[in-house]
Amino acid sequence: MTGDTLISGAFLAYIGFFDHYYRKVLINYWRDLLENAGLLYRSDLFLTDYLPKPNERFLWQANRLPDDDLCTENAIILSKFNRYPLIIDPAGQAYEFLLSFYKDRKIMKTSFADDAFMKNLETALRFGTPLLVQDVEKIDPILNSVLNKELYKTGGRVLIRVGDQEIDFAPTFTMFMITRDSNARFTPDLCSRVTFVNFTVTPSSLEEQCLNIYLRNERPETDQKRIRLMKLQGEFKVKLRELEDQLLNALSNATGNILDNLEVIKTLQNLKDEASGVQREMEDSEKVLEEVKQDTEVYRPLAVATSKIFFAMGSMSQVYFLYHFSLAFFMDTVYSLLNENRKLAEISKSDYTTRLAFIYQELFRLIYQRVTHTLRNQDKMIFALRLAQIKLGSGSAACQDLLTQLIRGSSIIESKLSPKILGGKLSTNQLKLLEEVGNSQRFNDLVAHIESNEHEWLQLLKAVNVEDAIPKGWYNNEYESNLASTLNPHEKEIASSLRDLTIIKILRPDRFKQAAEKLIDKILGENFLDVPALNLGYVVEKESNPKSPLLLCSAPGFDASYKVDTLARDLNKKYEAVAIGSSEGFEQADRAIKQAAKVGSWVLLKNVHLAPAWLQELEKKVHGLQAHDVITHLFRIS
Repeated sequence: MTGDTLISGAFLAYIGFFDHYYRKVLINYWRDLLENAGLLYRSDLFLTDYLPKPNERFLWQANRLPDDDLCTENAIILSKFNRYPLIIDPAGQAYEFLLSFYKDRKIMKTSFADDAFMKNLETALRFGTPLLVQDVEKIDPILNSVLNKELYKTGGRVLIRVGDQEIDFAPTFTMFMITRDSNARFTPDLCSRVTFVNFTVTPSSLEEQCLNIYLRNERPETDQKRIRLMKLQGEFKVKLRELEDQLLNALSNATGNILDNLEVIKTLQNLKDEASGVQREMEDSEKVLEEVKQDTEVYRPLAVATSKIFFAMGSMSQVYFLYHFSLAFFMDTVYSLLNENRKLAEISKSDYTTRLAFIYQELFRLIYQRVTHTLRNQDKMIFALRLAQIKLGSGSAACQDLLTQLIRGSSIIESKLSPKILGGKLSTNQLKLLEEVGNSQRFNDLVAHIESNEHEWLQLLKAVNVEDAIPKGWYNNEYESNLASTLNPHEKEIASSLRDLTIIKILRPDRFKQAAEKLIDKILGENFLDVPALNLGYVVEKESNPKSPLLLCSAPGFDASYKVDTLARDLNKKYEAVAIGSSEGFEQADRAIKQAAKVGSWVLLKNVHLAPAWLQELEKKVHGLQAHDVITHLFRIS
């Protein structure tokens, strides 16, 4: 009891700031400390089951909280805090949850940039309305007295001073502060006055979310059974806890010799029988739950791949600074596949295997089609190879290693190879790449073979059909034979293609793209890279929404705004074009956006590259558009 309570208290007080991985590390560290101190605790204790009441988790999920351990832990903290929460919420999951959960209490939204901020704060304090403060990258000092809870009583009234105003303080008042900037930094003084809650999505948490989405869509009866059993198990645990309390209460209230007190003996026997019955029912439900888990795990590889795809999209920002993809965009794509794909709809809901295979294959294709329109031509192959790496999965470690080696560049600063190799026809970068792969087990005979068979390799440098001109016999035969025994025929073919593609990347980079396309077709399916031409009208009407502006990027000297002119004319849409770059332009843009949000027209902002700081403010304004702004589904910004 003591150890469980200490871990629970530390969890609520300190763990909210950390992501899912470090939370596990911390809890394990705390348990080690308890063991060293000689304090007992339950090793099988799950805080997500121990701290909330059984019905609370299902109430949270009914209010749009994702069903994974990270979000459940955060919901526990949000239900038991003492200091007002400051929530790090890049994906907007906490934002949606809080608005839904406190809808009946008429939660108010505001931000420090809102002209009515003080009015909203005063109303919430006076009437006890929950207050949601958005975009809290920095805290306005006006909130200091609220964060410190500097309350005082005057004539039977509980007051709080905010600025120069004295405001009645309602005991039901609560406040949530949210920032979508995962890199925001806060002062130590502020950290001591708030409860941090980190909703930053991790691979494991997104995997659980996707698993639940697929199960809910594909096996709704299994999902419902799982929910019922989990609820039932929670109720069983609560019942056992109540029986334990009744037992302790009966023993503490007993007088005299317990063995002579027939009433106490009878009570203890009844509690024992009841506890045994609950325990049997609990064990029976665990057997059924185990069967449900087996059905659930069928969708685990799909959920793992889905999570990896999202984080692969996130890593594209290392390639080019404009490549940033939100979780909302990604999940819209997943839901579009599940709910709007005609081919999937034609497959019977009872044909689980066929539907699963189709979703797994089509997910990669749909993601690539939507993402590729945002990429430069030279970066599309990088993303396709990253998807191929995910598609290969963990089934073939050898293929994974080869593909990783293919994508990765050289880490060698200065090559030790002779610049005269192959008649001095190799560049410095080619020599570095050649030495890099030569250090791996599979390619450790490559350099020696090139030096002893230079004529064959020189033929490769000028060959037209490069794939057919790669010399044979250079690879490590022992390694190849060991590898062949672990691969199936399809994996052998892919491994061979990866081996040849690595050679082409080093010696014939001019033919790399064509050879890589063939590899992509083998892994991801034929014609995977054949993406339909961009249909801007479809993107505007089907893939975008009023709160996700479209960013049109073009090469210097090319004006892409004519595409908006043409589309607006074809769809008979009204729009206002505003040139950004002057203070008058900013004011005109603000007016145009407010008006367009009300009437459902479009706004075209030109030359936005001249005002990157203003774009950040624009993003906050668009994201924070209130319901009373009458934002319509037709409104768009580009």
